[in-house]
Amino acid sequence: MKKLILISALLLSFNGWAAYTTEDDFEPPMPEESEKDYRSAIDIFNESLDSFDQELEKISSPMNKPTHLLQVAYVIPKGETAKPRADEVIKKIISILQKHYYEQLGVTFELKEPLMTVVRSPLRPINAIEWNNNAELIRRELNRDYVVNQNVVVSILEGTNGEAGGSWNIVKMTGGFWNTAYETYMNDPDQLPNKLAAWSHELGHAFGLLHTAEFTVACLAKHGINVGPLPSLLMQMTIELGSVFNYPFLEEEKSLLLNPDYYPDCRPVLSPPNLIKPHASKHLSLTYLPNN
Repeated sequence: MKKLILISALLLSFNGWAAYTTEDDFEPPMPEESEKDYRSAIDIFNESLDSFDQELEKISSPMNKPTHLLQVAYVIPKGETAKPRADEVIKKIISILQKHYYEQLGVTFELKEPLMTVVRSPLRPINAIEWNNNAELIRRELNRDYVVNQNVVVSILEGTNGEAGGSWNIVKMTGGFWNTAYETYMNDPDQLPNKLAAWSHELGHAFGLLHTAEFTVACLAKHGINVGPLPSLLMQMTIELGSVFNYPFLEEEKSLLLNPDYYPDCRPVLSPPNLIKPHASKHLSLTYLPNN
């Protein structure tokens, strides 16, 4: 009886099917035949490339997406007409500025899509160019973008003359700078970077920087930082350097742009009345340079 029980236990120790067979007719299960792959070699190769591209995209995707974007307001004052290829030229200008900041900082700003919004001003050019009038136009016409989403707005004022400017997360580029860039692109597009140093300079102001020698150096000196002799810089253009890519930031200016805790008194609050604008690092956080 004990022998019979032992034999039964041994039989039950097999996985499922072993409990229903005897020692004499026991055969190991045949391996299941794998399904044949009827795809061609090129199909398999292409599929492997697709998988590789998907994995690469996961790796290269930025971990820290910008929370605020940059966009353009193409302002058409009363009596003025938009240029026929304005959208094309503006996209090229901004892509060059985006690359310049990336080369200098290792990060850059991300662009809103669509990049350009046409904004019609009820004012004549002589009045539309005034800083407060332009800022109020942006605040009114692009309220969601500028006030709610806190985007940086590069305003290009058609048919105007006068100085450019930057502050309050707004860049104001007047007709002279715009006309020069437009005509250069139309006639010799390879020369366009040579006409954009002022554009990048005003964007630096919009992000909170002031002129290096006039303010930043003195402010840093109060904290015991001696920056030494100054070369020609983006925020202190003493010598014409040609291409915008030849104009650097001071190392301390890079810290002012990227670190909110780096001597904030040397990056004065440049916000419009009743509106606090975010630190530049909220915009300058795109960790790769898009293909333009």
